Amino acid sequence: MALKHLMLRNWLKTICLLLCAAPCFAQNAQPTNDVQWWPDMQLTWRIKPNFGVVLFGTIRRGQHNDAAITKQRGLGFNWTAHRNFTVASQYRKVINTFTPERRTEEDRLHFDFTPRANLGKGFVVTDRNRIEFRNLNGVFATRYRNRSQIERPLHVTLDGHEHTLTPYFSVEVFYDSRTQAWSRKQIYTGARLPVIEHVTFNGFYMKQWDAVARPGYLHVIGTFLVFDF
Repeated sequence: MALKHLMLRNWLKTICLLLCAAPCFAQNAQPTNDVQWWPDMQLTWRIKPNFGVVLFGTIRRGQHNDAAITKQRGLGFNWTAHRNFTVASQYRKVINTFTPERRTEEDRLHFDFTPRANLGKGFVVTDRNRIEFRNLNGVFATRYRNRSQIERPLHVTLDGHEHTLTPYFSVEVFYDSRTQAWSRKQIYTGARLPVIEHVTFNGFYMKQWDAVARPGYLHVIGTFLVFDF
C-alpha cells in the first residue's frame, strides 16, 4: 500500500513539474521545432516465462518527416523479478544525422528498474527508472530518466472477437550529467493493441520540450511493433 501511494505521489509531482515548465519552454520553441515519426520494432525471445532476450531496431524520420535522422539497434534482456517489479538492460548503437555537418555516434548502455502497482478499478501505474551510460563521439556522459505511466485495459469487440485495448498516459523527465539539470520533458498518450498472437501494436503521440537539444521541441508519432515469442 505504501509503495502504491509513493508511486502515485511521484507521478503527480512529475506532471506538475512538466506543466509548470512547459510555458517557459514554449517561448523558445519556434527555432527548434520538428515533426518526427518513430517506427520502432522490438523482438523478445522468451527463454523462460519471466526472462527474455530483446532485439531492438529503428530508423526514425525527422525534419518534418522528410529525412532519416536516427538509426538505432539494440540487444538486451527483460526480467520479471516479481509480478510488480521488472528489471531490464540493453546496449544500443545510436547514429544521429541531423545534417551532414551534425552527426553523432553513440554507444549507450541502460538499466531499467520498474515497479508496478494496481490502483483499483482496473487502473495500473508504473514508474520506470532508467540509468544510461553514454559514449557520444568519445565523450562519456550519464543520464537518468524517470517515466511514470497510468493505464487501464479496455475490452472491445471487433468483427465478433474480443480484444484488449490498453490506453495510457505517461510523463518522462531527463536529468543529464552534461548540463547537470532536468533538461528534457516528454508526455505520451497512446494505446497498445494485440494484433495477432505474439504481435502487439503500440501507437502513440509524444510531445517533447528540451531547451538544449536542437531540435528540442518535438511532435512525434510513434508506431511501435512488439514481437513476443
